Amino acid sequence: MHCSEYTSPAASAASPYKQANTHPFLSCCLFNVQSLVNKWDEFHRLIYGGSSELFLVSETWLSDDVNSGLIDPLSQYTIIRKDRGTSRYGGVAALISRQFDVSEIDVDVSFRISKLFVLTFLANRLSI
Repeated sequence: MHCSEYTSPAASAASPYKQANTHPFLSCCLFNVQSLVNKWDEFHRLIYGGSSELFLVSETWLSDDVNSGLIDPLSQYTIIRKDRGTSRYGGVAALISRQFDVSEIDVDVSFRISKLFVLTFLANRLSI
C-alpha cells in the first residue's frame, strides 16, 4: 500500500509551524487500497505511524457489515465513508484528525460514482 502525501512547504518536518500545528494547509495522504479488509495491519501502521492529519482512501471495498471502529481502533480520526451498496468493490473514506471540527456534506448527485464531500474548519482557514 502506497500513500501519496500532499502538504504545503510550511508543513515540512523542519518547520516550527508543523510542531505548533498552525500551518496553512492540512497534511494529507491519498491512497487506493483495493480492499481494507485484507490490509488492516499495514493500514494501521500508516495512519498511526505518520504525520498526516487527513487520509483519503479509495476502493475501500467495505460494506455496512464492517464497523468503522475497525478502520480506526484508537479513535484518533473522524471517519466519513461511503460504501458502494450495489457492489463489493468501490467505496471511499476520509479519516480526519479529531483536532478538527468536521461536517459531512450530503450532496445529491445522481452519477454512479463513489463521492465524498467533507468540509473542515481549521482555526481561521477553510479547506474542502
